[in-house]
Amino acid sequence: MAKAAMQNFVLVGAGNVGRSFLKDIMIAGKRLNVRLAAIVDPDASKARVFQQLVGEKIPAYSNLADFKKNFEGSCDFAMVTVPAQIRVETVLQVLDSGLHCLVEKPLAFSAKEAQLIREKARAKSKHVQVILPLRWTLAHLWREFKPSKGPWTINSMRTGPFVPRASDVDIVFDYVVEDIDMFVMLDEVFGLSPIKSVRSWGRKVRSNYFDWVSIALELESGGICRFFASRLSTTSMHDWEITGPQWHGTLDFRKQSFQRFTKVGSNLNAFDATSRLGSAGLPIELELMTFFSTIKNGVYKGKYDLTDLSTLGVKSRSVLRTHEIIDEVLKVMRVVE
Repeated sequence: MAKAAMQNFVLVGAGNVGRSFLKDIMIAGKRLNVRLAAIVDPDASKARVFQQLVGEKIPAYSNLADFKKNFEGSCDFAMVTVPAQIRVETVLQVLDSGLHCLVEKPLAFSAKEAQLIREKARAKSKHVQVILPLRWTLAHLWREFKPSKGPWTINSMRTGPFVPRASDVDIVFDYVVEDIDMFVMLDEVFGLSPIKSVRSWGRKVRSNYFDWVSIALELESGGICRFFASRLSTTSMHDWEITGPQWHGTLDFRKQSFQRFTKVGSNLNAFDATSRLGSAGLPIELELMTFFSTIKNGVYKGKYDLTDLSTLGVKSRSVLRTHEIIDEVLKVMRVVE
């Protein structure tokens, strides 16, 4: 088999998130033939940190215009990890530069912004993919499990300590956006139910944005999905407790485990217990694989298939649906003083 062509990329935003991604990419790059070709960040000292990390003199530029004008090599895509306040405008600039784009979550901060990016990508014939690593964990742990139809409940609990560098966005975009993305994915796979009503509460404690939120999505089927998230905790956890007719289970995203119980008899204790552990692989590698596949073969138009990771690159319509739900969550948010 012929070796895949080298994929060169420019890193736009040389902060902590970009450094974390680059470390994983340096591992995945050996298999996927990926190479950092340029860095864009207004802080030259940050660029030097990345140059030391990769062990070579990577060209660095203060902004995208400077990169576009002076970069003499070739780039196949950009990875965008800039601060939240400038993310949307940066993605649009990258698309105008003629590059495919892999973006740190969240991609946008409203359905309107997500649609704007979607339309720009189509106009430029470029692919934009937002990095949502937990969908790979969910798919791997769920796999062939086909639970019974009927109203489901999902109770999501996600907590972590306050981190000042993440305080430039609501926790809805810091944490909950991934949980709602996974809800949207499961809804496409299993046809859970349309949303009947949305309720939400939030409080600002350590920042000018919501630091904890409680969200309830009531479904027309009678099911309900609750998402609680806090960045005010001394401990970190991320669990989903899920129930359906004749079954229940617990997903632990941090421990990468899924324990489920399915009723097998008339006795109240007649449940069959099953456990699944582990990960699907390095999330950034899976992101890159689907990213390159989409660039080469076009957007996958079928339904998500939890048994086939190649189908799970997030689709623009899923991103749009996620942000439509978040728009409604923020619209009805009751502020706890």
